[in-house]
Amino acid sequence: MGPGPMLPVLSLLVWLLHLSALCQDPYLLGVARLQEGSYEAARNHFEQVLATDGENPEGLLKMAETYYQANDYRDAIVYLERLEKAREGMGCYLLAKTYAQLGDAAMAALLLEKHLRSGYKLPSGTILLDEAFVSIENSPEWKSLWRNDWYSEDEVLFQEISYLTNSGDYLDALDLIDQALEGAADRASLLTARGTVFHHMGNYQNSIQAYTAAIDLSRMNPESFYGRAQSFMALGKFKDAIPDLKRTMQLQPEKLELLKELGEAHRAAGNFDQAAEVIEEYTEYFPEQAEAHYIHGQILFESGKYLKALSCFNHCLELETNDPRFYAARGETYLATSTYRYALNDFGMALDLDPKNHEVWFQKGMARWYSNDREGSIADWERAARYGSEKAAKKLDELAVRQ
Repeated sequence: MGPGPMLPVLSLLVWLLHLSALCQDPYLLGVARLQEGSYEAARNHFEQVLATDGENPEGLLKMAETYYQANDYRDAIVYLERLEKAREGMGCYLLAKTYAQLGDAAMAALLLEKHLRSGYKLPSGTILLDEAFVSIENSPEWKSLWRNDWYSEDEVLFQEISYLTNSGDYLDALDLIDQALEGAADRASLLTARGTVFHHMGNYQNSIQAYTAAIDLSRMNPESFYGRAQSFMALGKFKDAIPDLKRTMQLQPEKLELLKELGEAHRAAGNFDQAAEVIEEYTEYFPEQAEAHYIHGQILFESGKYLKALSCFNHCLELETNDPRFYAARGETYLATSTYRYALNDFGMALDLDPKNHEVWFQKGMARWYSNDREGSIADWERAARYGSEKAAKKLDELAVRQ
């Protein structure tokens, strides 16, 4: 939040646009594997990036991260030193962390000072709470480093606003923002901060107004677009949220989770084809993530594409056999296709894992009803009603009237 380094977005966007004709670009595939902790697979993808552009800053940084996360600090340093030659200052923070992990307090402090003088400077709270530096916090080099004031008044201001917001001191945060707006601080960032405070307060209309005012001043801050999207969705205005999520993705292409959020927004807006397309793209980056296939299956089910939905739920259960939602979803799909025997089997599996789920008891009762098992369906609906299902209670009332 607040004035800070210009994110290295433009060069990354140029790289991604260069690869837009391909099905999937290696950089984002590498990011996905890095997020999963599959470091060797991630390196294979980043090597493709560097084979095309050996000094690609983002590729060098991510390659270094794969080694850092694997505790291979010497190899991380090799790539970070290359990065410093290609983009001075961009790798200093990770270099500082790497030397801290190696126990070299003097070098870590020297590199952290370089980071604090760079355009990539992180907030003090982020640095001071970083566990990578725990081993050198009592060193004279570390203590000497923090005797200096590294942050401007505006930077301190935004850190204080962030602290108050995260602490739930919303009125104090708003007072501080209002005072700052009378001065020369970054108005776009202040308005974004105001939008964030209002969003946390549940005042979504005022939040949207603040974010919109910030966006009118600057269209390069992803926090403004993402925050406004979140407020739109909180109000159920999913169609309004979609353009903001797309803009956030343009500014932060590495945040692949945004694909999942965009898919959910399309789904809530009733744009099932677009939702399925977006979620399918997400699953291409994370093929082993059962939750993503589950969302994809739900979207297909809601759009009436039952056979494709079954394929998704089958894949979920290949990846994860202990989640009752996957059995319930497949059972509901079998129910929709009049395949009652399979539906009953899946509902039974779901209830073995989650025996008090009233919706599954209700659906199981429906499958029994359509299988001409009247007594069984009534027993299931009685269980569902006992666990809180109003639909089941209504069914039982209807049967009682008929009797």
